[in-house]
Amino acid sequence: MKRQCVVIGAMAVICAILYSGIVHAPFILDDNSFIVNAPQIHVKNLSFSTLKTAATTGIPAHRPLPKISFALNYYFGGYLPFGYHLVNIAIHIFTAFFVYLLFTQVLFLLPAGGGNEKKIRTIALAAAMIWMVHPLQTESVTYVCQRMTSLSALFFVSSLWCYGEARIQMQRPAKKWKSAVFFTGAVLSGCLALMSKENAATLPVFILFYEWLFFDRVKGNRRLWISAAACMIVFSGIALFYLGPHPIARITGSYANRMFDLSQRLFTEARIVIYYIGLIFFAYPSRLNLDYAYPVSTSILNPPTTVLSITAICALVVLGIYAARKDKILGLAIFWFLGNLIIESSFVGLELVFEHRTYLPSMFLVLWIIRELAGKIRDKRVWIPVVCAVFILFSIFTYQRNKVWADPVSLWADCVKKSPGKVRPNFNLGCFLEKRRDYISALGYFAAANRIKPDFDQTHYHMGYCLGRLKRYPGAEKEFMRALALNPKNADARNNLGNVFAETGRPEAATAEYKKAVILSPKDASIRINLAGVLADIGKPDEAVFQYQKALLLAPENVGALNDLGYLLLQQGLTDEARHLLEKAVLIDPANGAAHARLGDLFQKTGDTGSAIRHYNRALLLNPIDAQTLYNLGIAYYKLGRLDDACGKFEHAHALAPGLVPPAVVRNQCEKFR
Repeated sequence: MKRQCVVIGAMAVICAILYSGIVHAPFILDDNSFIVNAPQIHVKNLSFSTLKTAATTGIPAHRPLPKISFALNYYFGGYLPFGYHLVNIAIHIFTAFFVYLLFTQVLFLLPAGGGNEKKIRTIALAAAMIWMVHPLQTESVTYVCQRMTSLSALFFVSSLWCYGEARIQMQRPAKKWKSAVFFTGAVLSGCLALMSKENAATLPVFILFYEWLFFDRVKGNRRLWISAAACMIVFSGIALFYLGPHPIARITGSYANRMFDLSQRLFTEARIVIYYIGLIFFAYPSRLNLDYAYPVSTSILNPPTTVLSITAICALVVLGIYAARKDKILGLAIFWFLGNLIIESSFVGLELVFEHRTYLPSMFLVLWIIRELAGKIRDKRVWIPVVCAVFILFSIFTYQRNKVWADPVSLWADCVKKSPGKVRPNFNLGCFLEKRRDYISALGYFAAANRIKPDFDQTHYHMGYCLGRLKRYPGAEKEFMRALALNPKNADARNNLGNVFAETGRPEAATAEYKKAVILSPKDASIRINLAGVLADIGKPDEAVFQYQKALLLAPENVGALNDLGYLLLQQGLTDEARHLLEKAVLIDPANGAAHARLGDLFQKTGDTGSAIRHYNRALLLNPIDAQTLYNLGIAYYKLGRLDDACGKFEHAHALAPGLVPPAVVRNQCEKFR
């Protein structure tokens, strides 16, 4: 127990160092679908009902355990990425620990014992540590939604380890009760693995393979053949459950939006499997990429590496069959690698390549390499320093790779550098630059994405948005119109086209676009706020009030809507209603200068000049160059007979906005305006 605590403690410290830089990295790609835009996991209270809803609704349909963990993360930390990353790192630590336990178990189960106990534990620990710090694992740990991969791997490995312990205890008559405990653990862990990701459907087959490799000592064992049949039935049942009542239609349907067909995918995946092996042996950061632009094999001979890769995989299978009797670790490593890729790297129409798919398959290849190294170089004073050097090198690579992952701009810039001809990296880099208000740089990447795929409406929308923020309204209008020509239901494009019309003095056209956008996206409060603003400007206050009220039903704490509606009601003489809204705005956001300024207007209108001055001063403390508020404060000071203060505020307001001059009666009393 002391040894195990030291091992897991060391793993925790190392992972904390290597992954410390990514704990605040924002959500990307599928994180938005599975977390940010997944209302079922946004739980406000913990109960069986809310967790059941999180587990059983939304996407992906058959992964309840990760979805529950996302719901718990949201409950305790909302949208802050810190907690999500912390859980991912913890899962990786525990996975590495069970990998160490399984490696130790396997080495002890070898016919020759695998060497003395100290050497076995050293090899197992070295292999587990190398696997843990391998830069290829960064995607599985740092990419939040790939918790599904790491969580499934954790329970997959722990299930196999529990099975092995159960079989070992069966051989010890005095401790057979422990066998039942470990068998129970194997079943529970296996179920949890299946609840995390569909890949775990291969677990029954690997348990059978593990049994045959290390525990079955009798040729022609009837029990083994019965177990084999049971495992295949279980595997087939799980596969059919996930594929649904129409498995062939579901498989063919998964290619509907792909640029390749089933045969092309199978040919391409043969090359990708070999590429994965190359990454395991040489994972220099410049070779790693979140979004690969991997060329498709159009036939078995195009490119020629396709047939070579298929031949290499067949050779690996033959080698695995031979090694299963001669070198059990190598046999296990080969079939573990190929078998755990078979679901995601075969007939299902998924994207071609992702590094997280190697998380589970890579494990035993690492053990075989370390064991071979220790076997060929018997002097531990030589092989241990070699392993330490690899460990340090991989740790540096992982730390470097995580520096790229830590910032979305650096991550997508890295993808653009490695996949310049792909739409998604250019588009996503543009989006993150847009969020940082670097509109000119963003436009460059949106333009690159548009050259690759001119018919993508979102690219035109974002180009229009950036041009609008740069006040290049003719160009913005053109891009929004192009986006709507490609997708008339793009509510954001209609809303922003309305903004362009409003900014260029075409309120009627703006109103028409806003109304169309409301129909397309009736639950978007921001569109209704824009519509209300332009309705108020064209003299339709009742319609404006209605839209503001609808917006506040959707977003009750939207300070902008509270301010605007309060001010509109104030202009209509409804001071009590206006005061309620404006005070609510200040309560929600005490640092909102506009709310304080409008409260000042309200108190000025109702004759409470002292309160008006207090709110005007608060507004100016937050925004010292608000000329209108300076002017209004001057009026308030004049009403109290504080002429010097009033003249000072009028002078400051006039300097900021020359059109603002005090009333004639005041102007005659102020030196500045005589």
